[in-house]
Amino acid sequence: MTRAEVAEEIHRIIQSAVNRGGGNWHQGFRFQVEQIFTVMGKLSPERDGNIRKEVPNYNKHLVRKVRKPGQPKVKFTPEQRNNARALLRKMGMI
Repeated sequence: MTRAEVAEEIHRIIQSAVNRGGGNWHQGFRFQVEQIFTVMGKLSPERDGNIRKEVPNYNKHLVRKVRKPGQPKVKFTPEQRNNARALLRKMGMI
């Protein structure tokens, strides 16, 4: 059954129970509840128009590399590093 058919059947069951009860809330509706669950069990899965697309293949060239917190932003050459150390020693910082 489709969703609309199930909803219509459940509405019919509830409407007949309300009419039969006449506002008497002491009356038991166990049979109607069982009918509703039986109808809900007949609900077939619906195919919606939104079919999921497949994930495209991973393209390394389109993905930007993210710098990790421990990695330096710039890689210095050993000569640049030695010059920076010498400058810091002259200033008395190391």
